[in-house]
Amino acid sequence: KRAMPLTQSYLDPKPQSLERSFAATGWTPRFDEVRRSDATTKARDAWQRKLYFKHFLMGDPSGWRAFLVEHVLAEVLRDEPMALVKNRFPYKLRHAEHHILWSRGSDILPQDRVTGTLKKLLAEREFVWYENPAPTMQSDLSRHFHVFVKRQTS
Repeated sequence: KRAMPLTQSYLDPKPQSLERSFAATGWTPRFDEVRRSDATTKARDAWQRKLYFKHFLMGDPSGWRAFLVEHVLAEVLRDEPMALVKNRFPYKLRHAEHHILWSRGSDILPQDRVTGTLKKLLAEREFVWYENPAPTMQSDLSRHFHVFVKRQTS
C-alpha cells in the first residue's frame, strides 16, 4: 500500500477554496473556523487596548502598532529572516494547530520560498498556509502568514 503524500502547501483563503481543501484532506480549516472564538477575541482586544493605553499615556497613541512590529523583530525574529511561532490568539480550529510565520522585510515572498521554509521547520508534519488577507500587522519591517498544522493523533 502506497503512502499518501503529505499536504504541505499554500492554501487559497477564499471560502470556496477552504471548503474544497477540507473536503479533500479532512483536516484543513473550514471557512467557519478561520476566525477567533468570542473569548479569544476578547483576550486579544484587551491585550491590544493595554498596549494602546500604555502608548497613549506616553504621548504616542499610534505607537502601539510600532511597538508590536518592534516586538516581532526583537523577540520573535531576532536575527533570523523568518520565524514560526504558535499563534497567541488562535482561530477556533477543530483539526489543526494555528501558527504564525513572521518574515523580516516588506518584500512579497514567492509561495515556493514560504512553503520551503515551512517544510524545513515542520519536517514531516502536514500544513497549509496563507498570507494574512487583511494585512493588519504588516509593515515595512515585517509580514506574517497564517500556518495551519494538522493535529497529531496519539
